[in-house]
Amino acid sequence: MIHSISVTDIKNLSLSADAKEATFTLATRYAGDLSVTLPAACLRNLKIPADAVPAVPAVPAGHPGGVTAASDKKVNGKGTDDLIVSKPKTWMTLADAKTHGVVVIVFDHRAPAQAGFALAPDAAKELAAALVKQANTVVAGRTGKEK
Repeated sequence: MIHSISVTDIKNLSLSADAKEATFTLATRYAGDLSVTLPAACLRNLKIPADAVPAVPAVPAGHPGGVTAASDKKVNGKGTDDLIVSKPKTWMTLADAKTHGVVVIVFDHRAPAQAGFALAPDAAKELAAALVKQANTVVAGRTGKEK
């Protein structure tokens, strides 16, 4: 017999120290929060098919960095090794200092196509510095001067 439950959110995703198990909490409409532990490899089964995600407009040809934006695995006849870029509507960061010692960044944290990444503290600092540098480059390109 299959039981169905209405889930409103997924919270507190973490991996075991050996990265073999994933633990998270399902926030439900009527049953309260449910903690789930499963083999980390099973997380791949939770991916939303590309054709179920709304398309993201393509980056214009000649765009610096040569990236293409799309929600499909195959863009303009290109294979899956090509870079696919999407623009998240929301993002959040959190520190998992006690359990794993990482900084977590999550994009579209309440959407079906959410994506999260855990970074070592030094890598998170490097990423933050690189983001500031690239943002300044974009702003300078728009205004014609370095910010």
